[in-house]
Amino acid sequence: MDALITREELETYLNTEIPPATADLLIELATGVVQGVTGQRIVAATSTEVVDATYPARTLELTQYPIREVSNVVLEGQTIEDYKLVRQRLWRKAGWAAQLSEPSRIEVTYLHGYDPDDRHLATARKVVLTLCAAGVGNPEQVRSESIDDYRVTYSEALSRMDVPELVRDELIRVYGRTAYVT
Repeated sequence: MDALITREELETYLNTEIPPATADLLIELATGVVQGVTGQRIVAATSTEVVDATYPARTLELTQYPIREVSNVVLEGQTIEDYKLVRQRLWRKAGWAAQLSEPSRIEVTYLHGYDPDDRHLATARKVVLTLCAAGVGNPEQVRSESIDDYRVTYSEALSRMDVPELVRDELIRVYGRTAYVT
């Protein structure tokens, strides 16, 4: 699981115990929302991706960032090693087309994303905690509460996992595809 936070972190953040199945579901949903916004898995993982390339392409664009290590590249069924990782793209002097007349199929296995304890995950972790809190929202379904002259009315919005536009923009800025190209 690509979880950006742990059950314990969620319970600490909310200062309450949550049934494990509920916590796991909230974390999974909130992590999925963040990944959906960014188009990235973010947490370190190994993926195998198949890409088609045509002549004269010398660079190959992969979908998950940041690319940390490429472990295997197969061009039209043949393992190759004459490539370099340059600016989050695979570069090959001979190009990626095995033949000029039709696209070539390239299978790339690579490690991407950040380690779970990497500080670059702070923004995504914060958003996941906030979304989980919104998902927990108001479990007792209290509409309002008052103590002396203090009064609070709860909103239904607390029960929704919604990413505001400013937060969405920040996630894309920090983790989106262009965040890794220099």
